[in-house]
Amino acid sequence: MKTEALTKRDMQAIETKRRIAAMGLEMFELIGYEEVTVRDICEKAGVSIGTFYHYFPTKGHLISDTTGVLDRVANRAYMRLKPDMSADEQMQHMFTTYARHVVNGGVELTIQSLLVQVRYPECSFFTRDRAFYRTFAN
Repeated sequence: MKTEALTKRDMQAIETKRRIAAMGLEMFELIGYEEVTVRDICEKAGVSIGTFYHYFPTKGHLISDTTGVLDRVANRAYMRLKPDMSADEQMQHMFTTYARHVVNGGVELTIQSLLVQVRYPECSFFTRDRAFYRTFAN
């Protein structure tokens, strides 16, 4: 399977989406989800409202998209757990995998996403349908 290299435009798009998400999550934590408008996020991120809507249909999608990335990391780690691993080894594997993602994927965005998860329990890592919950429930 051939993988194509990302173009400069692809990299710009990734950075723009990351910046919008980071600014939105930061504002949700500082001001509150209901009080923050899409316009506020766009001003803070330095993008147009149309650019925001290109990446996120609603500000709610901004939260779910960000936690979705974290879920994919956790799910990949969960799928690599071996039946003979102890509970300590499973937790270490999950958190090491997650830590690598944080280092490679951006500390700021991850911190803001975690803060939102604390404030909005429905986004928590520990809801029953998420990989972190399944790891600790076993």
